[in-house]
Amino acid sequence: MNAQRHRAFTLVELLVVIAIIGVLVALLLPAVQAAREAARRSQCLNNLKQIGLTTQNYMSANNKLPYGVVNTEGAMWSLYLAPYMEQQSLRNLVHINKFTMTGDDVITLTDPNNYNYSHTGPYDSATIATTNPFSKNLIACETPVSVYQCPSAGFNPSGQYDVSTDSYHVMKRQPCSYIGNASGLVTRQMGAGEPSHIYHRNMKKLDGVLYGLSQIGFKHIEDGTSNTLLVGEAFHDWDKVESVGTRPESGLGNRQDHWYFGSDDVDTSDGNDPSEGLGSTGVPMNLQKPGVDPCTSPGSAACQELQLSFGSTHPGGMNAVKCDGSVEFIAEGIDPAPWSELGTRASQTNLPKP
Repeated sequence: MNAQRHRAFTLVELLVVIAIIGVLVALLLPAVQAAREAARRSQCLNNLKQIGLTTQNYMSANNKLPYGVVNTEGAMWSLYLAPYMEQQSLRNLVHINKFTMTGDDVITLTDPNNYNYSHTGPYDSATIATTNPFSKNLIACETPVSVYQCPSAGFNPSGQYDVSTDSYHVMKRQPCSYIGNASGLVTRQMGAGEPSHIYHRNMKKLDGVLYGLSQIGFKHIEDGTSNTLLVGEAFHDWDKVESVGTRPESGLGNRQDHWYFGSDDVDTSDGNDPSEGLGSTGVPMNLQKPGVDPCTSPGSAACQELQLSFGSTHPGGMNAVKCDGSVEFIAEGIDPAPWSELGTRASQTNLPKP
């Protein structure tokens, strides 16, 4: 009988097949990653759309936009919007300390209790939630709220350890991917260095729509709601916050960190570090650079600008919502002049007034 001949792949054929598979994988992986990023960017836009619609509802009920931040008390715009985006339970958990305002600049707390957005030191969350009623604000700051976090940012749901300028602790603080538009002009959140007609200490009396003790109505937005930024993305430096661990932040801010609901830094008498919830189009977008840390000198112009910079992890730009509720992707290469004008509510007037 003739022996049967068995055909097999030659080494050359096998190598060709492996090479073809490698090329296909190399072609497909970027497409898969691009599709995933497109989905994440779409979800991020949806988050901002919800923020925009929620703000419209808040405006209808209150005839003004929420405070950007409440200097001396500590609340942020994101807390005021919570009841309008199905977060009433979290809003009920938080006690905003009663206060009176002198003009539009200074507030005085009228509730003798100290309702904190942080704790004097390390703590057990379950224990203080039941034994210390003044720390329930802190529990809200540790609760993940997906609408305030862009999926492209890749935050760990367990949160981060954060220590304020006066050494108060939040052990599982939740970062925020979005900050309010405080100005189209300012380049510093604290300290000297701005022309007097566009600068007020602690980011109060500014030309945007969400700033320290702001009470802006649509009638004040002279450029039109469709031409004025409400809230935009901001890069939260997760790695920097992780690296500093339990070391307190400097009085001028020494990290690009953004959070929601409230802050122990904002509730100081000076209202330190309002960039935790606010930004400015007076500085360029996406100032964060890998391996570069200008905040080794917190008072430097570069560090101050970094903390106010809008931006994102999306390639080429960032998502934003305007005061009319419309959302869009803004390219990183936008010219400085229209970018600045997008942040100010009345470009042709002498705003803000000192």
